[in-house]
Amino acid sequence: MTPFLIFVVSCGAAYSSLVPHGGTPRPPLDLKRYALASSFGEYRSRHLHAGLDIATSGKTGFPVHAWRSGRVVRIRSSSNGYGNAIYLQHSDGSQTVYAHLEGFPKRFQHLLPRPPHPLGGDKNGNPMQVYPKNPPHVRKGEVIGYTGESGAGLPHLHFELRNALEHPLNPVSAGFPVEDSVPPRLLAIGFEPATASARVANDIGTVFTNTSGIRLEAAGPIRILLRAYDEDGAGGGRLGLTSIDLFVDSHPWSSIRMEEFSYERIGEVGLVYDHFRSGFSPTIYTYDLTAPNDAAMVVTSRGPVPAGRKPLKIEVRARDLAGNQSRFFSTLLPVQHRSTPPTSQPNLLWDTISLTPAGILVRNDDRFLRISKTSRGESGTFRWKILSEKRSRSDPTLLEPDSFFPLTLVGEFRALRLLLFQDSSFPLPPYAVAPPFFLGPYGRTARRSGKICVKRIGRENGLALLKNGEWKWISGSRSDSFGTSAPLPFLAPVVPVRDETPPAVRWFSKRKRRIVIRDDFSGIDPESISVRENKQSGRVLDGRYDSDHHWFIIGDRTIPPGGIMVTVRDRAGNETRALLGGKAR
Repeated sequence: MTPFLIFVVSCGAAYSSLVPHGGTPRPPLDLKRYALASSFGEYRSRHLHAGLDIATSGKTGFPVHAWRSGRVVRIRSSSNGYGNAIYLQHSDGSQTVYAHLEGFPKRFQHLLPRPPHPLGGDKNGNPMQVYPKNPPHVRKGEVIGYTGESGAGLPHLHFELRNALEHPLNPVSAGFPVEDSVPPRLLAIGFEPATASARVANDIGTVFTNTSGIRLEAAGPIRILLRAYDEDGAGGGRLGLTSIDLFVDSHPWSSIRMEEFSYERIGEVGLVYDHFRSGFSPTIYTYDLTAPNDAAMVVTSRGPVPAGRKPLKIEVRARDLAGNQSRFFSTLLPVQHRSTPPTSQPNLLWDTISLTPAGILVRNDDRFLRISKTSRGESGTFRWKILSEKRSRSDPTLLEPDSFFPLTLVGEFRALRLLLFQDSSFPLPPYAVAPPFFLGPYGRTARRSGKICVKRIGRENGLALLKNGEWKWISGSRSDSFGTSAPLPFLAPVVPVRDETPPAVRWFSKRKRRIVIRDDFSGIDPESISVRENKQSGRVLDGRYDSDHHWFIIGDRTIPPGGIMVTVRDRAGNETRALLGGKAR
């Protein structure tokens, strides 16, 4: 079996440039070739990516130029998010945003109440934001900042274009230069029954294949998924796709166009992408080609494909920012009245247990079993519970704890039914103290802030979530005498964990005054970091923690001769006290 789908490549220029009012724009950086780290409309766990991330080869300090003439209407500096960012408004009402900067020219820096730190915020990390009463004028091409790594992420420039409605637009459509001849990588196509009566490959589970031209028997409404990414041809990162078209019998069925969306609907990312099958490390994006029509303003769709009456020719066309195209072909055949073995499936975690709108699917003896008729039950290592969703505004609780499932789940989720499943034989992270709780349908997003609370089972001090095949500590996990709680942005497998490993502390470079502080699972709590002189009543040394590099940068120019004492905790509460240099008191 080939490692990637067979594709047909069509290389060419980027989509037709929409030359904006004010003439041809000026690229924001002077680079021989633009390497992109992220593209427009890419998956993020809570939103769509609203711009382009331009890689700077791990370096900072490159001059950033104004895309067009305009006025500085906003300037901000924070230790998270966009970090140091400047906003220009142009004569046609559109805006451009330049984020994660190291700093600003003196002309603009004085607009802030205090000097910005290269990592964002003031020297103590406090956020600053100003809307100038008399916005300074900027000429096209004028230097308005310097690339950096403030806020979230390693060194890069986040460049964003917004129209007069403040809707993010794809900068490539307005003339941003892209040089790329590498077509998108289509890793696998998924066919999933959308109802309890539907079938694919003589089975009720999801079938993924990476072989173009495959013929599958199917009946009923079928959901079609695409696992794919694009490799930036200039040596950047793995990017999302710019457009995807689904054709059924050569007729347009659905399309995804990453051209424009609104911040009001940016949270509908879970309708365009499959949350559970998308993420980073590794970077994989799974698109729902049968998503609801108008989802996030980027989808045009007729919904699941009705299979079974006649053979249906399926074609997927995927394009990247430069217009390079890859294709996938398949045929959905009517189900024959005979017993045929199901198509073999990749050995993926979600193929063993799947929680779908059509019910809980459990892989057993190379077949899927559906658990959907009874409200609760047990069989071997499995136990399950199915609930109807409550939609009370005053009480959004979906599930109250009982002896069967000691869970409380709060929030309004887009799900017709809440499905719970537990398997004591499922592979777990080394920190797990109990079997996982499979909350589904997978990937359904909370309309508001979702929250899960697990009654105390053992000695857990946090919760981990299974995403893109890996268990991740849920940021915001908290433990008390009742149990452990954490925010839950979308439904996914969750397991109680106990992280007992304290953070590691060592010098990275004494000359550069940088200390490596990192944790292997729950992550560092930046607010807990204390760096002091190693002496009685030693003074606290100024500095900032860079969560992307996992190091603390000491602000003082010299290191105390008696050494320094570093105290830090991880998010699970484990503490480390480390003496660096000098002798212990």
